[in-house]
Amino acid sequence: MNLFLLFIVILVLWGARIHRYGDNFEGYLDHDHTTRINGVFILIVFYAHIRSYMPYNPAWDGVMYHVATGLGQLMVALFLFYSGYGVAYSLAHKPGYVHTMPLKRVAVTWVNFAIAQVLFIIMNLSLSRPFTPAQTAWAFLGWKSIGSSSWYIFAILVLYALTWLAFSIFRNRPWLAFVLNCVLVGGFTVFMWHFKGSATYTYNTLCCYLLGMCYCLARDHFERVYRNAVGYVTALLLTAAIFVLTTKLDHLSFLVFELEAMLFCLLVVQITLFIHLNNPVLHWFGKHLFWVYVLQRLPMLALRELGMADTAPYVYALTCFAATVGLAWLMARLTAPLDAKLAAWSKTWAEYCTKREKREKELSPGKGECPAPEP
Repeated sequence: MNLFLLFIVILVLWGARIHRYGDNFEGYLDHDHTTRINGVFILIVFYAHIRSYMPYNPAWDGVMYHVATGLGQLMVALFLFYSGYGVAYSLAHKPGYVHTMPLKRVAVTWVNFAIAQVLFIIMNLSLSRPFTPAQTAWAFLGWKSIGSSSWYIFAILVLYALTWLAFSIFRNRPWLAFVLNCVLVGGFTVFMWHFKGSATYTYNTLCCYLLGMCYCLARDHFERVYRNAVGYVTALLLTAAIFVLTTKLDHLSFLVFELEAMLFCLLVVQITLFIHLNNPVLHWFGKHLFWVYVLQRLPMLALRELGMADTAPYVYALTCFAATVGLAWLMARLTAPLDAKLAAWSKTWAEYCTKREKREKELSPGKGECPAPEP
C-alpha cells in the first residue's frame, strides 16, 4: 500500500500551484479548493479502513501504515471544519438559508445514508452475516453499524440539527447563535462521551465543526493577521508549536485531542493560503466524499468473505478501490434527482418562511425579517 501513498502524493503535486505572499486570499476557502483537500483525506480514510481487513506487510505497507496511524482521527478533522465553514458561510450570505437546513442538510444526508444501509442489508443477507432487527433500526440513525462506517454520519446530522436550532432562535444575531451552538455541541460531546466512552473517535473531533463556523464569522480578523508577513509567520509557527505539544499530551484526555484536531485544521488552512491544489481526480473524490465514505466497506466486507483479502491482498485492495469508485459514481447519479427534489422543496419552504416573517414584521414592527446574518 506504499504505492497507494505514492498515488496520493502524485495527485497532490499534479496541478498544485504556489501563490506568492501578498496575493489575494480569496481562493483558499473556495468550495472547489476545499473539495480537493477533502479528496486527499478521503483517500487516506479508505486506506485506514481497508488495512483492518488485510494482512500487514511492513516492506510494502509500512510507510502508508505509519502515515495513517500518525494522523489517526485527524484525517476526518477537515471534513468537519469545512462543513462548519460552509454552513456558516451559507447562513451569512443566503437569506433564509436557516429554513433550508432541515431538508437540504439533514434530510438529504439521512435519506442517502438510509439508502446505503439498504445496500448493506442486502449484502448481509446474501453473505449470511448476522445482524438483529434492533441493530438494523439503530443503524438507520447511524448510532450502530451493520457494516458501514456510521459514526460520522450520526455526528454530522446532529451538528446540522443543532446549528439549525441555534440560528433559528437567533436568526439576526450570528454571534449569539454561534455561542448557543457551542453550548449545544458541548452538550452533545458530553452525551457522546457518556454513551460511547472508549470509542473516542466518535466525538474527539466535533469541535472542528465549531472552529469552521468561527473561522467564517471571524475570517476578516484571521486574514488581517495573515496579510502581515510577520503576523503570518508568527501565527504559523505558534500554531505548529502548540500542535506538536498537544500530540505529546493527547493521551491525557480527549479534550487535548480536540485542541490538537483544531490546531491541525488551522495549520492546513494556513498552509493552503499559498499552496493550492488543482487536481481533477482529487476534486472527484471530494465531490463524492459521502458515497465513498459510506460505501467503501461494502466491497471490503464482501470480498473478504470470499477470502480474497488473505490470498491476494493487493488485488483485493485494488478491486475494493475500483468497486468503491464505481459504486460512488453510480449512487451519486441515481440519487441526484431525489437530492434535487429535496433541495427544491427546501428552497420553497425557505421562501415561504421569509415571506411570512416579512408580513409579521409589517404587522408588528420590531420583529425581524429573516435576513442573512452578517459575519
